[in-house]
Amino acid sequence: MDDQLDPRHWQIVVDGVMGGRSSAHLRRAGDALRFEGVVRLDHGGGFASARGPAPPLAAGARGLAIRCRGDGHRYRLTAYTEPNGPTWHASFDTRAGEVTEAAFEFPAFRATWRGRPVDGAPLAAPAITRVGVMLTKDGHVDGHGPFAIDLLRIDGW
Repeated sequence: MDDQLDPRHWQIVVDGVMGGRSSAHLRRAGDALRFEGVVRLDHGGGFASARGPAPPLAAGARGLAIRCRGDGHRYRLTAYTEPNGPTWHASFDTRAGEVTEAAFEFPAFRATWRGRPVDGAPLAAPAITRVGVMLTKDGHVDGHGPFAIDLLRIDGW
């Protein structure tokens, strides 16, 4: 099984790290890795994320692309460069039940630290150690509630 779609190689991070009550899990769903759960606003919460292995990236790669089956929410394609560094993200919209493909050049990714924008050097392929997806209360069509996205592929280009 491809490590990128194997839930054993992924980590869930939800707003519980700051006292929130959102929940999420990962499982295989046919040809995809399903990331699903509930975004809740209790106790200052409002996000759920999944982090997995970075795809092989050539030194000259220009960006990241995602292929997924969506649910109508706006997600973030995320990249991580070091354990205590910023989270880099670019947002993409999905349509319920439809396959979405989105590609972003590295300069399109924005750096945040604990949800707040930070300045830094642009994202570059050699520095990426993990990738993932995130749903925040701002991307959820209702601000909170259930979600489910099927990850089909995250690649560099």
